[in-house]
Amino acid sequence: MTETELTTPALVVDLGLLQQNIDEAAELCRRGKATLRPHIKTHKCVEIARMQMRAGAVGITVQTAMEVEVFSHAGFDDIFLARPPIQPSDLDRLAGLAATTHLRIASDSPIGIRAIGEACLRQGTELSVRIEIDAGLGRGGVRDLATLETQCLAIERQANLHFDGVFGYEGQVYGSESKQDLVHRATTALDRVLALANPLRERSGRDFVISMGSTPAFAVLADTSTPLELRPGNYVFSDAKLAPLTGFERCAQSVLSTVISRPSEQCCILDCGMKSLAAELHPMGMLQRTSFGHIVEYPVARITSLSEEHAVADLSSCATQPEIGERVHVVSNHACTTTNLHERINAVRDGCVEHTWTVTPRGVWS
Repeated sequence: MTETELTTPALVVDLGLLQQNIDEAAELCRRGKATLRPHIKTHKCVEIARMQMRAGAVGITVQTAMEVEVFSHAGFDDIFLARPPIQPSDLDRLAGLAATTHLRIASDSPIGIRAIGEACLRQGTELSVRIEIDAGLGRGGVRDLATLETQCLAIERQANLHFDGVFGYEGQVYGSESKQDLVHRATTALDRVLALANPLRERSGRDFVISMGSTPAFAVLADTSTPLELRPGNYVFSDAKLAPLTGFERCAQSVLSTVISRPSEQCCILDCGMKSLAAELHPMGMLQRTSFGHIVEYPVARITSLSEEHAVADLSSCATQPEIGERVHVVSNHACTTTNLHERINAVRDGCVEHTWTVTPRGVWS
């Protein structure tokens, strides 16, 4: 099948760019002191995760219990769940999966640790637990050494739990005003995590994993002198928000769309609305986006609004303009949420659809 035969809107991924992005990230880790545990929430696709493992990833990171289940059943045997689970139904299923999968679970509270341990007792299994440290984002994670040590002790008191290390998420880098500011924010976030992790190492007398994760900070953290595990997700696709760092030429994912109307000379309507394209702007910093996506064929056009099935594009700055029926590729502002809107990924090379992959862990557990 050729790309022109796809019904729009359709999620497409350039296979050559996808492989290039995967390989370059793996090589960056090999040159430094980092290991790579990519976050699969970006693509939610078993086939892409296998490409990442073949390139040298030590395991995968997931965000939901359903992602654990899907990828465990697909044969992935080293999985880190980076969002603390607390619902008993989730915990029981996760503890059950631990019988066949090396599963690492996030927590940042004694209540969560106790709940994980009780689920393991019910299922007769063991789990590894990583404690989240707030890296400055102000979202989740412990914020002082005493709390970190208390939670480590809580893990050690549970015979079926094992302390697996600490992790942080430096999401504040998305607000960076410049590349220098990005470096500062990334290193400051790492320093916040090390300020708790290093004393814990000294007092406990044992080594453990320190894990960090975001795509904008990835290259900075891979080049530090501290051995780290890194968990970038969006590096496989990139998107319009990351283009100031990567360039649009590295964006592997786009939404293939059709021009369905030209209500005026300065405007066109596309058939990709918020049901197929992430409805996000990014109003701050060097990654600022004031258009709801980037039209590859008309790079100075600006998508000014989205409704459910329509995208309105301002063509006033375009030297040439699209005709009704013309197809264009729209790079979204957020690849991760765009993926989650689609059931299938069309993997394309030179205009031909080589594979159609399923976006499996969408929605909630049934």
